[in-house]
Amino acid sequence: MKPVFVLSFAPVLGSPEYLVSGQTSNDPVINGNFFNIIFRQLVNALESKSGYTFIMILLGDSLPVNVIADNKKLSALLEEVFKGTDFHYAIDGHKNVYIIKAGKSRPNCGRLFRSR
Repeated sequence: MKPVFVLSFAPVLGSPEYLVSGQTSNDPVINGNFFNIIFRQLVNALESKSGYTFIMILLGDSLPVNVIADNKKLSALLEEVFKGTDFHYAIDGHKNVYIIKAGKSRPNCGRLFRSR
């Protein structure tokens, strides 16, 4: 099957210094159907429409994605995509989304990531 995704973007106001895993003050609303794609394709779609930059720290980007986003906040979408995996994320006030796999030791990531 060919990848299918449709995306629209609506900002939610606010911009704290750092948002950690699930905090939502700087959390855009996403609409789209993301089926039969890999995570890299989802990232490309989100970056092009939202203005957010995804920074992946030693992450294989071939994680399969099959989700529907109907006025879903970015954090809720990422929670759904990463459910049942060892991946964590953080969103900062500068429109950066950091992705890391749990169990990987990374210097200077402690203030962004916490266990859920």
